[in-house]
Amino acid sequence: MSGLELLEYISALSIMGVLTYICIHDFRHLIIENWAIVALLGLYVLWSGLSGFPSVATDVFMAVLFFLLALVMWIFRAMGAGDVKLYFVLGLLMGMEWAIVFIVMLLVFSVLFWIGLKLSTRYKDTSNYIISRFRFFKAEGVLPYGVVMTLSAAPAILGRFFS
Repeated sequence: MSGLELLEYISALSIMGVLTYICIHDFRHLIIENWAIVALLGLYVLWSGLSGFPSVATDVFMAVLFFLLALVMWIFRAMGAGDVKLYFVLGLLMGMEWAIVFIVMLLVFSVLFWIGLKLSTRYKDTSNYIISRFRFFKAEGVLPYGVVMTLSAAPAILGRFFS
């Protein structure tokens, strides 16, 4: 394994680490921190730069497309600003080739999250943190979109890195 390949693996692992952090932090606090978005952007530049920026034009196209779609949702107060910024970076990381995987997984995880919201009211045990959070989301009418987005993006990003 060459030094460049090792850096690619380290950047992929680092991206998965930041996505995991975003997922957990958004679930707990309903916020996606700016430093995490900047870290993902920097890791994209590192990874893409190691390969000579082969698909930067289509990556930016997907990022802008996802950003604009999310911006419309933000304008209508359907999602937070952190989610909009996250969509931009996820578009870069997935690129055009893997966006369909993300979209399919987004549908799957959204349905699973919705089922979790519905089932959370059936359980009376309030000591379970996850069930308590689902009840909170349902009662307040809020959703941690970052959770669904990061879980959906992980297979697409890993597929792109290791294809």
